[in-house]
Amino acid sequence: MNATQELRQNGKTVLHSEDGISLRMIFNNLKGRNFDNPAEHRDYLLYVAFAQMHFQPGVVEFVERGKILDKAFIQPL
Repeated sequence: MNATQELRQNGKTVLHSEDGISLRMIFNNLKGRNFDNPAEHRDYLLYVAFAQMHFQPGVVEFVERGKILDKAFIQPL
């Protein structure tokens, strides 16, 4: 059984999962790690993270079992 993971912004859970994989990938996408160029990252933020997942520019926390493991900052576009 995997631990519950969350992506939080402004103290509120935006996404949560227990699969142990998907939220780390999404978090890396938010940070721009999984893209070859800045335009791909910008498009992901605009059309997926902001429009579909309802993230906003600002700090995103990667949380597991209630502890913050990592933080990322999404720049305003």
